[in-house]
Amino acid sequence: MLKCLILIFCMTVFLSEINGKNILITSNELNSIINEKSFVKTYRIIEAGFGSKSKKFYEKEHIPGAIYVDVAFDSRKLSFIEYSLPNVEAWQNYLGSLGISNDHKLIIYDRSEFGFKQSSRLRYLIEIYGYNTVQILNGGYNDWIRNNYRLSSEIPQYSKEDYKVFYEPELLRIYEEIIENIESKNEILIDARNSSEYDDGHIPGALNMPYNKFFDSKTRLLKRKEELMEMVNKIGFDLDKPIIAYCQSGIRASTLKLVLDLLGAQKVSVYNGSWFEYSQKSFYKFDKIFNSLMKIFDNVYSLFF
Repeated sequence: MLKCLILIFCMTVFLSEINGKNILITSNELNSIINEKSFVKTYRIIEAGFGSKSKKFYEKEHIPGAIYVDVAFDSRKLSFIEYSLPNVEAWQNYLGSLGISNDHKLIIYDRSEFGFKQSSRLRYLIEIYGYNTVQILNGGYNDWIRNNYRLSSEIPQYSKEDYKVFYEPELLRIYEEIIENIESKNEILIDARNSSEYDDGHIPGALNMPYNKFFDSKTRLLKRKEELMEMVNKIGFDLDKPIIAYCQSGIRASTLKLVLDLLGAQKVSVYNGSWFEYSQKSFYKFDKIFNSLMKIFDNVYSLFF
């Protein structure tokens, strides 16, 4: 009986995390636990950034105990993909070398305006390649310093860990699946780009939930769940149906996924190629069809004239 109760409790906690109750952590909450003796054994604080330039800011000062993770690690700009996903083996070796294990609870922050751009992308990479419990620091680095909490220039050195990747393909969508979905409409397409970008062109059938509307301009934090839910209701889509998030290059779409997870969406994947890929391939395909038709026209024309 006791074992059953423990199992039910664990599942309840697990499901509550999936349904978004523990996705965010505040600066006050982090500050209250950061000095606990068991903190380093249980947690890893991560500053997420893009490349070596971002790392220089981290090296100057950061939240105490934080390690730097390059969100663009092993990511290459391809013809149709602006940010490719990292190689599985390279990714697990990279995180392991930083002292991150699959058992660590991860608290991620970044230095973007509202603290979600790079941190949400890293959360997505952790999701698609692992199963760690992940929390995002609401407001990021900027909120931490607004609260006058301590910073450090000391770079922690953690022992290497054996990090294992568990790939979750259901969290990723590729171009061919987007083309199929335009016809089938089995999944709801949500565009996270700003309204002006969406109006200039978007994937057929896509709805628009702009990234720049997710945040409170006064608190500089993510809007309350009630306000975000109002956005969903106004746009008019069902969180119980499968959803595909996309943007320009897959970065803002990661924050859209976080928001939808927070609101209890059942199944959200990310089209990593996003508009950067779709716009090129769809127009490229149109050009090929147009050129083929022109060749046929020229051949027919030459027969009669």
